[in-house]
Amino acid sequence: MSKYFQYAAIYQTTLIRSWPAQAIVDPVKIEFFSGPRVFRVPVQTAMVLAEGNASAFSQSMDLLLKANKYIVITVRTEDKNPFTAKKFCEDNLDGIITNFSLLYDPGLFAQQVYRGWLLEEKKGVMEAWVQIKKPFDIRSDIGKTIQDMRDKQSNDTDVNKRYKLMSHFFVKSLPISPSEEKFLYLWTMLEIFPMKDTTNIKPLCHYVANIVGRDSEVVKEQLGIGKLFGARSNLVHDGELTIPISELGEIMGKLELICIEVLRYMNDLEYSDSLEKYF
Repeated sequence: MSKYFQYAAIYQTTLIRSWPAQAIVDPVKIEFFSGPRVFRVPVQTAMVLAEGNASAFSQSMDLLLKANKYIVITVRTEDKNPFTAKKFCEDNLDGIITNFSLLYDPGLFAQQVYRGWLLEEKKGVMEAWVQIKKPFDIRSDIGKTIQDMRDKQSNDTDVNKRYKLMSHFFVKSLPISPSEEKFLYLWTMLEIFPMKDTTNIKPLCHYVANIVGRDSEVVKEQLGIGKLFGARSNLVHDGELTIPISELGEIMGKLELICIEVLRYMNDLEYSDSLEKYF
């Protein structure tokens, strides 16, 4: 049994006419092949569980690749920490994919089949970010409530335009685990509104202060908005999300709640008190 854990990206393609069997740029192996072929992979079956629900949230399964042409890029690592191991693998993986795109064509990677850990017999990584939330009932007047929200959004052309774009970023963020991508999606929402036309965080602090009924300086300090903006700047300008792994889930959850309360306020919805735990 290998001492390495393996992380891979698999793509189906019709662009390659001929190819070598494989190329190795340690710790990366690039394989070109025609199916069928089977990979054993882990699958997360739930990202959110209802409070009190003890259901399993991951399992293994066989990934069957049919009779098509594929490229699989595999990174190996001995790191037993799933978080740092994944970061190492994704850095190497994305670098190889970018290099191939520059040398040939990015269309080679247009049809992703799978990205994640590979499992060997009795060895592999099962990772999952799971949230525990209270279940709820859908209100009977939900149709009217949604219509009222749409009417509110349409009252201001500029706000309506910004709300639509924020909604796109918000929905894209929902299935993503805490990561650089999720952080950028969520923070970009706040730069669209209420930080429109500026990179200054003061409008955001004032806007959230109106929502929670507190002084903007208190909001800035207690919600760590300055630190969030600093993390954004470090990510964009220095290429690194400077949030420790131990704090990533909690900070990403706080950022998401800020975005939700901003969106609610734009719809004249009452403050849900979701941020009170930070004051």
